[in-house]
Amino acid sequence: MTFGSTSRRWVAAVAAGCAAGIGIAACTDDTEPQSDVPATRQTTAPTNQTPPSQTSTQTSNQPSSQPPSPSGGTPPTTGPPPPGDHNRSPLLTVEQLPDLNAETGWTLRSTTNGEGKDTPSECQQAPWLSIGATKVVRRDFAAPGATAADIVAQFADAQSAGRAESVWMAWNSGCAAYATAHGDTDVRAPGTRHPVDTAAGQAGWWTVAYRPAGSGQPAHVETNGLVRWERHVAFVVITQVGRRSDQDAAQPSMEGALDASAGNLKR
Repeated sequence: MTFGSTSRRWVAAVAAGCAAGIGIAACTDDTEPQSDVPATRQTTAPTNQTPPSQTSTQTSNQPSSQPPSPSGGTPPTTGPPPPGDHNRSPLLTVEQLPDLNAETGWTLRSTTNGEGKDTPSECQQAPWLSIGATKVVRRDFAAPGATAADIVAQFADAQSAGRAESVWMAWNSGCAAYATAHGDTDVRAPGTRHPVDTAAGQAGWWTVAYRPAGSGQPAHVETNGLVRWERHVAFVVITQVGRRSDQDAAQPSMEGALDASAGNLKR
């Protein structure tokens, strides 16, 4: 399958990764520190690489290229797909992302060629491009009281994808210390990886509960999941706002999303 503001904390994280020998590719890059946005972390591609164009598309504002429906109306439109065959897109669809509960469902917010201006996970310490990815696409979703993001990264080969997975496992293990050091409070990140059997082999997910930096921020519960197939890695994040870790309702949704992602990667 082929498809087409790092903060100060990210600069430190890349340097730490070099010292630890975990295979971060942009160890010699200079980055421009930028201010953080509460509850999200600002990202940018390393300065010695040409970043992919960030063509985020809001699905509600695109003109329709489809013919009118038989009833005379115009079918709903979506933003342009990532490069390649749209029918073989590795990104999740709304239908593939299981609802958190029977009362609320997901809606599509945007599809982006690139990893976006913010990182959706409190555990992520550097951009995907700086840990070896050659191409990245992203899709964002929303539901009442929750957000979700699906990121698919392509690497030069399966070995490079495997190294990136190992980097993420290290970030998972150090998530509590990393989030606390950079302003989050009430952080609980046990680092336990829960295995999930998928069509692409064993995937895994883990949770972190925290209160984002900044006064008056509600508690968040973030569920991260990762699945790898050959030279591709799919990363899914579901964030619930106003919940405690013992109220996490994302496990069934995450497990279903990882299984669907695995199928998408194998097509």
